Amino acid sequence: MPAEIPLTQLQATHLANILHQLRPEWGINSMMTLFGNNRDFAPFPALVEASVKVARNPAKKYPNVIFMTGSHWDTTAPDIGAQAPAGPPCEDHDTEPAHNCRSCIADTKVGQRPITHIGKHYTPESETAA
Repeated sequence: MPAEIPLTQLQATHLANILHQLRPEWGINSMMTLFGNNRDFAPFPALVEASVKVARNPAKKYPNVIFMTGSHWDTTAPDIGAQAPAGPPCEDHDTEPAHNCRSCIADTKVGQRPITHIGKHYTPESETAA
């Protein structure tokens, strides 16, 4: 199923970032290299679907599996990876994963937490001085 139009840099960047959110241990730079080496492998929509299926399957440890034959390329096959590994919880918000805690991200957007403390414990200076 070779791609009619090769994967673009922008598509690869977006896909690598999405997969990194699902599997934080998969580095964005290494996925960009992997996608660059396989630009003509499959049409973008099929590549996205197969990539997400692989990322959601905890038994698949590395993203290079995306470019191997398997049920992740079968659009009729069920998505057996019902949930990707969650990773450690946020130190301040234990119901959120540390790598992309929505509460910490919201705090950074309103200036209440430095971006370096997403998923990590943070005590604002105003609370330590009181």
